[in-house]
Amino acid sequence: MDGIKRNFNKLRSEWRYVNRVMGPHWERFFRHPDSHAYVNLFVEARRASPYLFGHIDAVLYPCLLVAFAYVIW
Repeated sequence: MDGIKRNFNKLRSEWRYVNRVMGPHWERFFRHPDSHAYVNLFVEARRASPYLFGHIDAVLYPCLLVAFAYVIW
């Protein structure tokens, strides 16, 4: 159980860090909502915390693939 709690705390601290770092990028997006500012949100978030987004992607992508396969078949 200690490992799960430690991993959760690591992900939570990474989430807080990403929220702090992404402030200027969100401000730019809301001031000038062009395609570059939109893409920059994803790029800079992953650059700030590859660990966090690696975990999110590891869960999200398989779910999207299953949902996509369900819709097609």
